[in-house]
Amino acid sequence: MTRRPLLVVATVAVAVAVGITAWVVLPKRAAASAAQDVARRYAELVASGAGDDLRELWAMEATESPGALRTAGALLAGAEERIEVVSVGTPQQAPRSGAPSQSDFTEAVAVEVRYRLAGQEHRWPIVLARREGTRGTDLGDWRVVGPLVGAVAWEQPGFADVASDVYVSTVRQVRRPLVVGGGDEDVQPLYPAAYRVQRRLDPYYASEEGSVVVTAGKAVAPPELAVNPTDRTRDRIRRLVLARIRACGNRDGARDSDDAFYRCPLRDLAEARGVDVWGDDDWWLGLVRKPVVEVDGQRITVSGGRARLRGPQGVLEIRFGGTGRYLLDNQAWRPAIWELDLEDGG
Repeated sequence: MTRRPLLVVATVAVAVAVGITAWVVLPKRAAASAAQDVARRYAELVASGAGDDLRELWAMEATESPGALRTAGALLAGAEERIEVVSVGTPQQAPRSGAPSQSDFTEAVAVEVRYRLAGQEHRWPIVLARREGTRGTDLGDWRVVGPLVGAVAWEQPGFADVASDVYVSTVRQVRRPLVVGGGDEDVQPLYPAAYRVQRRLDPYYASEEGSVVVTAGKAVAPPELAVNPTDRTRDRIRRLVLARIRACGNRDGARDSDDAFYRCPLRDLAEARGVDVWGDDDWWLGLVRKPVVEVDGQRITVSGGRARLRGPQGVLEIRFGGTGRYLLDNQAWRPAIWELDLEDGG
């Protein structure tokens, strides 16, 4: 009889101890489960890329570069292929990195996401931070501070370079990344996906469309995209060639300062035929047949032209053709003839 109170006291003490332990352990388990559910939902939203899902995706993120991630979402919506989520790991304690400065976040966890893209499996940890003042047991208690993103390592153009613009999912890129991370607004993050890419310098140059597979983490190498002249460039060069030939007949009476006359590509050919191009204002009688002007890369080919001139023995005709080159004028940002050499075809 005397031992029963002791037994009751001992039983109550054990029950209290178990209760305290459960109160400590169960919230942590619930918080871990909530963090895992947030990571899973986040990965599913990246896999979707749909409009409503993108808005939910942005609401889950808290980083130093929210504008860059909104652009990343717009690019994800136009991706050729998006990820397939394979599995989401259990939360592991992680440093609180990536969250905006002066933010109200406390502990952080890393959750590994395994996903399949372009026939291969990849894995990358996303980092979630718990909002200060919350227990972490609700999904809204967590924000993604280390998102599931990568990038393309486009080369950085130099200060004086004439560089083409890069388009991803038909959107011009204003952030040209070499590295990912650190809240650098010059870096355009991309959610993992397969994207259509193109180089353009509108309206004069463009490459064929290519494709690049972006995975989370390290920036991937860009595809080789050769930039070629557009139809507008070819039309412009043809007009410039014909204008330069027709300028041989300039009669403004100021040849010493007339740059168009000095650039006349038929002047040397006419002089070789005995034409007095300096003394006779009427030596040029015009084109008999317009030449065919072809543009291939930066090369110009002229063929089949015929011009009528006034020479010492009367009117004569010469056939001509030749080659030249053009470039992009970095002052006017338009294609301009660099050189044009025509030869006498008899």
